[in-house]
Amino acid sequence: EQGLAIGNDVRLASEYARLLLDDARADQAVLLLERMRGFAPKAYETLALAGDLAAARGDTEAAIAAYRALSRAFPGRPEAFLALANELDTMGQIDEAIKVLKQAEKIAPGDSRVEKLGLQLYSVKGEWNKVREILQPREGTLDPRTGEGLTYAEALLRLGHAEQARAYFNRAVLLSPQNRYARMMLGEALFAS
Repeated sequence: EQGLAIGNDVRLASEYARLLLDDARADQAVLLLERMRGFAPKAYETLALAGDLAAARGDTEAAIAAYRALSRAFPGRPEAFLALANELDTMGQIDEAIKVLKQAEKIAPGDSRVEKLGLQLYSVKGEWNKVREILQPREGTLDPRTGEGLTYAEALLRLGHAEQARAYFNRAVLLSPQNRYARMMLGEALFAS
């Protein structure tokens, strides 16, 4: 607040607004966003904060509109496309989210955030070949307890490799016996094999 009293700094204002959001003071963050729109209306931080505020308030359509504007204004930033794809996923527009994700992938190939969202979207859509294609290069290093390991095992199961899936799910259950999803999928893999 003292720094913003001295002058308008878009990065400082953005960080402070995010602190307010984390502290459940969205109304104050909205006021700060309005101030940012006054002195830096086209700044990345201003446009991104508009989307983040809308998403935090549960206004998915406004968040999508804000992130579309952000991705048009900053087509070289994968964060804009990732945020847009996340909101489209929230609205159940998986195909549109995948199209947006592919744009992020062109900008930042190999980015772990792009890969993680891709796994989520492709598994929701049931595109198990794509899931396997993404994770197979790291098959030997995947921890079976993690989301990626479990997703890879499910992809194997859905693609007819029940015995391989059973081995993954069995390790996951041994390492993390309280994981209900792993136990359920182990049962399914045992039944399938």
